[in-house]
Amino acid sequence: MVATISAQESKVKNFKIKSGYIKYKSLEKHTKGTHEIWWDNYGNYQREEYNTTETTKFFGKKRVNKRHTVTITKGKYIWTADLEKKTGTLGVNPMYDYIQDNMGSMSEKEQEEKANSILSGLGGKKAGKEEFMGYTCEVTKMWGSKVWLYKGVPLKSETKMLGVKAGEEATVFEPNISVSASKFEPLSDIKYEKAPGLKEAFAQLGADEDESEKPVPLTYPFDKFKTKMGHYKPKGYMKMGPMNIMQQSMYSCAWMKGQNDMVGVSAMSTKGKNKDGFNFEEFSKMKGIDTFNHNGHTCYYADPKKIEAYKEMNKENAEEAAPMLMIVYKKYDMVLMLTGKPNKSKQELLKILDTFGF
Repeated sequence: MVATISAQESKVKNFKIKSGYIKYKSLEKHTKGTHEIWWDNYGNYQREEYNTTETTKFFGKKRVNKRHTVTITKGKYIWTADLEKKTGTLGVNPMYDYIQDNMGSMSEKEQEEKANSILSGLGGKKAGKEEFMGYTCEVTKMWGSKVWLYKGVPLKSETKMLGVKAGEEATVFEPNISVSASKFEPLSDIKYEKAPGLKEAFAQLGADEDESEKPVPLTYPFDKFKTKMGHYKPKGYMKMGPMNIMQQSMYSCAWMKGQNDMVGVSAMSTKGKNKDGFNFEEFSKMKGIDTFNHNGHTCYYADPKKIEAYKEMNKENAEEAAPMLMIVYKKYDMVLMLTGKPNKSKQELLKILDTFGF
């Protein structure tokens, strides 16, 4: 599957430089090779290529890992090819439409202010300006990493953990050069398969879809959901959403404060599955779930780590899953799900629920 897909024109600029080319070298001694990026249309079109060899020693044994990948991005669509394995996937950026809808009408100044708000909400900060390769870069820091940005283009990134330095820095930077359109075409000798979990996105392209797996649309209006989400205003948190995804079969919204502090809300039909395959009807019947009534609605409080059936079905994710509060609204055939990190008790989640005013 390659191409009859036409990329959309982005209303939001990834970079402040229309086109260009950049080549990096790794700061890690055991990694050799190249990392290159070509872009056009202010980063809406990108080609990113890694051709590297990583050599490590583990208990005296030498390990060599070769990587040769090419990623093409055109608007919301992403083609990723592994040239070592001769395989490829075609995916969709799940945040693309949300970013366009919420930031596309903003001025560049407003977009920059929004980006700064997101950076702060994720626990990052701006750390002044520094010179690199003769360019005055804006430096940002987040989660132990430091990035040097010139007009939005990363010229250098650095992470230090346990005394070990990782990252990369540009050795070649050519802003505003003409880049051939052929650079942004998927590779003709690679067969691209649809990325798992993105069937709903390909329905727009006329792709076949199993009738039994089609999402069940919500009858509760999205505009009302947006209004309810606006009632919750935790101090110091960055709001992400609300979003209407999976052909109106799922609404979601999240509030974040740093890396490990968040509250998430999602709504779906009681008869549907979410994007990860979660089925409410199946989940609500599992043993170990606390069932109760709140303001006339049936509620469920579940800690996945304590539900044996869930742990058996989701062996890889069960230990990381946070407790969840589910509320059924029969009038709309809708279940609302709340969760948070650090883990929230039933009382804490009910307090958040009451602020929405459903």
